[in-house]
Amino acid sequence: DTHTFSQPAILFSFDRTDCEVMAKVLVNKLESAESKWKQNSRSWKSKLAEVESWRKMDKLRSAQRQKETKQKKDPDAPREDTASYAWQATFNENEPLADFSFAGRPPSMQELDEIIQELKVKVTIERAHKYDWAIQALRRGIAVHHAGMPKWYRVAIEKSATLFISYSHADKHSKSLFRQGYIRVMISTGIYFYSKWYTFVD
Repeated sequence: DTHTFSQPAILFSFDRTDCEVMAKVLVNKLESAESKWKQNSRSWKSKLAEVESWRKMDKLRSAQRQKETKQKKDPDAPREDTASYAWQATFNENEPLADFSFAGRPPSMQELDEIIQELKVKVTIERAHKYDWAIQALRRGIAVHHAGMPKWYRVAIEKSATLFISYSHADKHSKSLFRQGYIRVMISTGIYFYSKWYTFVD
């Protein structure tokens, strides 16, 4: 159970490469277990079928709305439209499932994506892609912290979701994703964050 402990944990290793390897291994284990569960879960397959059916109907509703607009019908006329209120509208089958993630409280995946994309523009695409593994780990509430990680990544985990835009103007008192409770597994070469649980890895 990835949410057995309410408090985040910090894993220490003096070797930067070992820190990164641990994160990659954790993510691979979670992804593998999640993939196996999805393949064998009737409830998951049923949910996907329901979402796919809703998306098809939503396309039909969208086409109907466009047709009505072209026909210049009264825009104030009452119309049944539940598309924007349905849970299927925001469902993303590619997001990590809670049972296979250490991620805690907000930000949401959308907010996290905005943080990552805003910071990635500060570096070349080629350099950013080099750390795709770190971003995948971040989506599951796992982060690596050492001096060798790129600044845009460290800013993402050190600064809050709303005050990260400028390195020079970031509020020193803004909460990190770790302090917000989103990152619940920090793998680090030193003590940069407070936690109730510390584990030294040889």
